[in-house]
This record gives sequence, C-alpha cells and structure tokens, in this order.
Amino acid sequence: MESARSRPATPIPPLDLVRHVKELRALLDEVFGLTEASGLWAVRTLSHHVDLALGSPTALVSPQNQLDFVDEALDAIWEAAELSFGGLRPAASREEAGRRQQRLDALRGRLEGIADQLCEHLEAWHRHRSERP
Repeated sequence: MESARSRPATPIPPLDLVRHVKELRALLDEVFGLTEASGLWAVRTLSHHVDLALGSPTALVSPQNQLDFVDEALDAIWEAAELSFGGLRPAASREEAGRRQQRLDALRGRLEGIADQLCEHLEAWHRHRSERP
C-alpha cells in the first residue's frame, strides 16, 4: 500500500522542470532567430513565463505554480506549432530557406517532445493523487 508520503508533492520534480525551462529558453531563442514567432501572442506569453521561471526557479516548487506554468507552456507550444511559429524569416536563397525549415521542423519536434513529457508528468501526478491509500 502506498503512503501519502510516497506520493509526489509536485507534478514534476522541480529540478526536472527547471531543466525543461532552460531548454525551452534555448529552443525559443533559436525559433526567434528563424521565424516571425515574436509576433505570436502564444510565443511571447511562453517566453515571458519561461523568463519568469528562470528568474525565480524556487517558484516552480509549488504544485499550483507548476500546473499554471505547464498549462501555459502546453497551450503556447501547440498553438505556435499549429501556426508554424509565424513563418520563416526571409532567406537569401532557396537552399537557406530549406535549411531553416529543416531546423524549424527539428525544433518543433523537440518542443512537442517537451510538451509530451510535461503531459506525462501531469497525468502520472493526477493518477497518484486520485489513488486511495
């Protein structure tokens, strides 16, 4: 039988979430360099939340703060991916545009991978919380 103590206190171990946040910052910086994503509300919002989390990582210890952050992040990632991150910036050649598109596709895949991992953490946490001792 599982005790209440063995149940996770937060949806995501705080150090894991900080690692995801740092990776999101790096990915967003690269997306901003390739695309017009800075014009998308979802991406600006995600960038803002990432910066807040990096500025105060201890805020990510609270379960509610984690839930809020993850909810915002998931919405923004999926919306931005659906909108192709606002489109690629103009390129000097077709070859360069092709390289940029390939890189953007790889970034999209990684961002969606992070979103999937965050969802898995949330689902597991909710399952643990709903189990009866």
